[in-house]
Amino acid sequence: MHRTAPTLIVAFLAAWPLSTSAQDSAPAPARVCEDFRFLSPGCHAVELYGSYFVEAWNFNGRPKVTLQGVSAIVSANRGDGWGVALETLGTSVRQSGPNTFVSGLSVMFRRRIVEYRSAVLFAEGGVGASYSTEIVPEHGTRFNYLVQGGVAIATHLAPRVGTIVSVRWFHLSNASLNGPNHNPDIEALGGRLGLFVAF
Repeated sequence: MHRTAPTLIVAFLAAWPLSTSAQDSAPAPARVCEDFRFLSPGCHAVELYGSYFVEAWNFNGRPKVTLQGVSAIVSANRGDGWGVALETLGTSVRQSGPNTFVSGLSVMFRRRIVEYRSAVLFAEGGVGASYSTEIVPEHGTRFNYLVQGGVAIATHLAPRVGTIVSVRWFHLSNASLNGPNHNPDIEALGGRLGLFVAF
């Protein structure tokens, strides 16, 4: 017993530098962001976008609409290559009826597809809800649900700062809240150009 205790102490002291060096070699979260590993653990971001969408198809027998606006996102990464983002949007809708302004909030989920040098290609999709100043689209409602999805490429301009270019599908409808005769939808395709700051 008396010989075992010193042996354990010596073994612990001998192992201490090894564990310390192993901890030192692990990249700190801040360093991950400086090296620009978008959608990597410890690298979150604030993102600002401008967007433009054109209705791609509809089954409601009305003229197509266009949407243009801005959005802001706060993203948090949940693991290597996985992330979740909270997105707010403000979009003007030009339609045959009174033009309107739509504000919305969505939760988006992201998955990195491939990473090459300073660029990251990722897919994203999510759901949310919106409210508009006028009925949108025609014969619809002011309150609507949102479904969005697409792909994006993030590239860096400087440490912690970069741009994101994305292509998205945008769906808006009220899920027949006022009956199936008052559930027109918007099915739009478009693009977004954004700037992110990682932290």
